[in-house]
Amino acid sequence: GEALRCCPQISQLSLMLYSSKLTDVGGRALASGLKCPMLEDLDIRWYETAVGETTGIALGQSLKSCTKLSKIYVSLSDTSIGDASGSALGEALRCCPRISHLTLILYRSKLTDTGGRALATGFKLPQLKNLDIRLFETSIGDATASALGEALRCCPLISKLTV
Repeated sequence: GEALRCCPQISQLSLMLYSSKLTDVGGRALASGLKCPMLEDLDIRWYETAVGETTGIALGQSLKSCTKLSKIYVSLSDTSIGDASGSALGEALRCCPRISHLTLILYRSKLTDTGGRALATGFKLPQLKNLDIRLFETSIGDATASALGEALRCCPLISKLTV
């Protein structure tokens, strides 16, 4: 994480640590270092790891600094990511109005309607063209679906949607 802070000009970043022994300690350290103001394209694949809420919250906090982001791919399926992470990510997305392509893969996580609703509020992105969100095998329900529907009304450019 610290090393990333020494690279303020990074515009494209991929962190492929899926199916590894990554825990919340390493996940939080990496996520905390993502405060990259020039970052436009982020690809994080940490699925099937032991990351959880601490990592999700740190990721959300760091992404608030990445206001030039236009493409995000985050896969945190089969982890302990939950409602606090959903809230942090939803809040972070609202700080990134340039996002045109957003993929969030959070299936088989600890997300419920509380975090799902908060996450969906972050999808109110005027430049969003492509949204792929996978939340199956979680505890989300009608409240998240309603929040998602409301958010999509704010996306006049959306041309590809996968839910």
